[in-house]
Amino acid sequence: MRAPRMSVPSFPPPEQYEMPPPSTFEEEESIEQTTLESSSMMAEEDMVPMSQHSTHSRKRKRGMAEMNVMSTTEQEHILYGDQLLDYFMTVGDAPEAAKVQPPVPPVNFQVDRPIDDQGNTALHWAAAMGDLEIVQDLLRRGANTQAISVHEETPLVRAVLFTNNFEKKTMPSLVNLLQDNLTFRDWSGATIFHHLAETTRSKGKWKSARYYCEVLLQKIRDTLPPQELDMLLSCQDSNGDTPALVAARNGNFRLTSLFLLHCRRSGELVNGKGDTAIAIMDQANAQRTVPHAPSSVTYVNERAENETLDVMETDKSLNLPPTSSPVTSAMASKIARLMDEAQRKLSIAYGNAKVGQQSAGDATTPQDLFEQLEKDRQALQKEKVSLLSQEDTNESFDIQMNRYKEIESRCASLIEQLHRKQLSDRFAIGAPKEQAPVSNEPVLPEELLQRLELVRRLVTAQEGRREAVRDLLQQK
Repeated sequence: MRAPRMSVPSFPPPEQYEMPPPSTFEEEESIEQTTLESSSMMAEEDMVPMSQHSTHSRKRKRGMAEMNVMSTTEQEHILYGDQLLDYFMTVGDAPEAAKVQPPVPPVNFQVDRPIDDQGNTALHWAAAMGDLEIVQDLLRRGANTQAISVHEETPLVRAVLFTNNFEKKTMPSLVNLLQDNLTFRDWSGATIFHHLAETTRSKGKWKSARYYCEVLLQKIRDTLPPQELDMLLSCQDSNGDTPALVAARNGNFRLTSLFLLHCRRSGELVNGKGDTAIAIMDQANAQRTVPHAPSSVTYVNERAENETLDVMETDKSLNLPPTSSPVTSAMASKIARLMDEAQRKLSIAYGNAKVGQQSAGDATTPQDLFEQLEKDRQALQKEKVSLLSQEDTNESFDIQMNRYKEIESRCASLIEQLHRKQLSDRFAIGAPKEQAPVSNEPVLPEELLQRLELVRRLVTAQEGRREAVRDLLQQK
């Protein structure tokens, strides 16, 4: 079906193309309360400066003079782009919106032509919205999967900046369609994992970022050699940041751990400011102030001492008049004890990291306390035995170091033998077939100096070769 042509005066004024500001959404509105598309496009607080940019006024402002000089094909293309953006903005707003059909591209549609003022093509938008039907239709029309926007974003990079594919669970299918984007690097050297990690500046995108990362890692493992994945995860941008470092700087240590699980050395690479992902994680762990769960008699005794002091302070804070009756005093003391008991249980519950697990502080009788302490002791004993068994199975550092040096020495010896053979073959090729007769005449000083210069050059070349061998061993 062909989109209807419209004459020049039928175009609405530019102001009607403006999108509503994000203030039209309620601040406390959840993702489930908004549409799948608008929740990602309109959330201004989720925008990140590196790659996801403001979505306001995406449609181009066109004056009447500009429209008059446009050809019919250009007008149809612009009209289709506006209709496609309107479709993405409205679909999902109401139950009946699911029946709305997407606009049909015009005849002679230029599939790779941008449809907004940021250089995004129709494929960029379809990928970001998670609309697989439109993505497949555009690919059948010859859309370039590696088209670049003004902000150096491919369609797949554009997709990870929004949560639509996470909410629709369409990321695996989209990656299969756009797998040519997996190894893309922009002008600053950032990979798709850099852009993905940068989105975690917004905590609302932590889950989607982890989901996208798992899908991308699985696809790369299935289609590319292992060294390709290692190169992508250890790749540093113009600031020296790796994806793991970007995620750690944003506080998303679960995503950082996922990166380090597949490429440990990426956590040790230093950026321009001297930071590493592992150093940021260690610093964050050192600053943690969450109290440990009560699991020892010492903690119970300390709590008991604090309880006594708290009760005394609570009794003093009541400031009962000296003429109060014994009944009033007893009631006030009972209330103080109840309040302190409630406060103690609340503190224990807050400090217990394992919710639902009984601890020594929950015991009400000496028998219960003894049983709980015995369980804790047995659990610690099992953990100790497990750790000792793991330590026994692993070789010591000295043994591993000696084996490494032995392998390194063998490798160096093999390289030396290979070089010696190659040099011997070269000498054999370059040597004259008939040996010149030995002369008893004295060698001239000029010839001696020439031989000395050749010997020096040979020694220098030999030293350079040995240095290259050492560098090669270090790289391996």
